[in-house]
Amino acid sequence: MLITDHSGKSDNLCWGLLFGIVFVLGLMCGNGCGKQKAERAANQRGPVPRESPQPPPEVRVPEAKGEIIKVAVIYAATGDASLANKSVFTGVRLAADEINAQGGIHGKKIQLLPFDNRSESLGAKEAAQRAVAEKVIGVVGPARSSFSLACAPVLQKHGIVMVTPTASNPKVTAVGDCIFRICFRDDFQGKLLAIFARKHLKATTAYLVVNANRIYSMGLVDIFAREFPSRGGRIVGKSLYLDASNDFRDILHQIRAVKPDVVFMPSESRDVIYFLKQAYKLKVEKLRMLGSDAWSELPPEYMNIQVQCDAYYSAFWHPTLKTEKSRLFVQKYRRFLGNFESDIIPLSYDAMWVLADALRRARRLDRQAVREALAATRGFQGVTGTITFDKNGDPVNRSAVIMKWVGKKRVFVTAIDPSHINTQQTPP
Repeated sequence: MLITDHSGKSDNLCWGLLFGIVFVLGLMCGNGCGKQKAERAANQRGPVPRESPQPPPEVRVPEAKGEIIKVAVIYAATGDASLANKSVFTGVRLAADEINAQGGIHGKKIQLLPFDNRSESLGAKEAAQRAVAEKVIGVVGPARSSFSLACAPVLQKHGIVMVTPTASNPKVTAVGDCIFRICFRDDFQGKLLAIFARKHLKATTAYLVVNANRIYSMGLVDIFAREFPSRGGRIVGKSLYLDASNDFRDILHQIRAVKPDVVFMPSESRDVIYFLKQAYKLKVEKLRMLGSDAWSELPPEYMNIQVQCDAYYSAFWHPTLKTEKSRLFVQKYRRFLGNFESDIIPLSYDAMWVLADALRRARRLDRQAVREALAATRGFQGVTGTITFDKNGDPVNRSAVIMKWVGKKRVFVTAIDPSHINTQQTPP
């Protein structure tokens, strides 16, 4: 696989050597080359060169040879989201390796161009702009909805397709006809979690904890707050917090006072870790938590959280699902990837393969033809299920799974068929 990176760390080795040569020549000149000439020679070196590109962490950069097709991968290589979002590149790389081993796309190799969004929306927008400058044929990523919403308008403006593996906010694909996703949407997820809370957990009251800085968190809470009462439940409280918060004690005191049957917290892994650790220290009893797909980002080393509660969350995929493609994927990569603690890897793998499938079917290898071929995707058999895009770029009939924490382990609870959740979706 061909990989070229564009992160931008300085390397002034060549200029350092040039300066050394000038300095030595100055000494050789003796009295004829005084201090003024040496300074003049130094000043004539010209401007400092532009920063040379270096790869993000753990990405090797082999030399590109022959005809290539450039595909950008936008993900968090650094920052708060990097611990989990690095898996995006892992999944894409596995797929690209397979595609190139099979001869590539009409004899052309896939060249991956990784761009670090720095775990920021501004960084995501800048990554998209760099992808445009590199004249890529398509983009895989980013993983989170906030990052995707920053990238999408830039790529849509230039007619570049974007396939996000896990950005579930409905607004992402609403940006335009170049934007696609592999995962289910939050209107489906919020509804299934409300049904699970009422039907399976037998909850009649719920407390909402929401990150006010995250579109993803706010959107899911709004959906749950509408769906849970419509099924006979009651919302008994709601607390907002901001990014970088690490003190949830006031919220936990409020929860302890109202004693809800379930606490719904659709937040990223960092926030959940702080919340549950503090719940344990405050001895909040009979706490039952319900989370969203972002909880699947939690790395295994943080799973042994000392808290006396039941904790459930939704996910996109689990290795126990018995489809043939999923079984073969697990069999092939288990030794390399371990127990598949994150579903980001198979979703990113599917995103790259779906894009490659469109590249192979496209009338020609230009942006418009690739967009048309991608929009026409029907019945693609992926690791995470069958993928058919509707006219909005959303996959139809995507299943969900419910997981539960048990010590360090994630335990599969049930799979939920979309036919059991009545959500309005545009037919393909």
